[in-house]
Amino acid sequence: MDYLRIFCAGALYAVSSPIILVSAAQILWKQRSLPDAVSKTGLQVISIKAALSVFQQREDKVAELFMKHLEEFYPWRAALRVYSIASLIYSVTGVEGLFDRIPEEKERKNYSWSASKIVSLRICMIDELIQDEVYQNNCSQILVFGAGFDTTAYQDKILMENKKNEKKIKVFELDKAATQKMKKKLVKQAGFEHSHVAYIEAELGKDTWVDKLMLAGFDTQRKTIILFEGLAYYIQKDDVQETFLQLAYYIQK
Repeated sequence: MDYLRIFCAGALYAVSSPIILVSAAQILWKQRSLPDAVSKTGLQVISIKAALSVFQQREDKVAELFMKHLEEFYPWRAALRVYSIASLIYSVTGVEGLFDRIPEEKERKNYSWSASKIVSLRICMIDELIQDEVYQNNCSQILVFGAGFDTTAYQDKILMENKKNEKKIKVFELDKAATQKMKKKLVKQAGFEHSHVAYIEAELGKDTWVDKLMLAGFDTQRKTIILFEGLAYYIQKDDVQETFLQLAYYIQK
């Protein structure tokens, strides 16, 4: 039965391959216009978040809106064609293929992981961390390394918490200058509230990010969530170790 389902999925992908290949070519071609200094990985992650939202795996309307404003560099409609085909094939055959599905916790141990599915699970686990620490344990500071186009700061729950409480949740986003400039432009275009966000232009291993963080108003005494998502394998081992040592020294909670 499994072989039959796999055969059917393969046949459907083969029939759909012209659309998939043309869409993939459009995505690759458009990405050529992205400035070299801007994070292409960040663009891929935000596209996965938006796709998960469109296909009701994990709601993230912010990511969907970001992708609409990033059409110049990433043809979102072309990506949606591929995701739609993959979703249809999955619904017919049960074979996931290119479809990103967040597995249930009981499935995760023996799950067949692809790169995009690992990103999907990572996103889900960070959601759970923020849910536990911000909304239940009164954590009021979030530090995001390699923030890229991360949407954490602009989610309705955080904005609502900030409206209710005098002690606002502060988010510090740290990334290269080119990515930060594009991110700030994107946030303004989308009309998101961002008075609680500090955009810090720094590159690990090259800039004195700690000084910039302190100048932006970071409070070493406040309980803090630190996100270092998918970043370590892009950075030299010594720079990763030095970053963690600095975090241990400066951040008390």
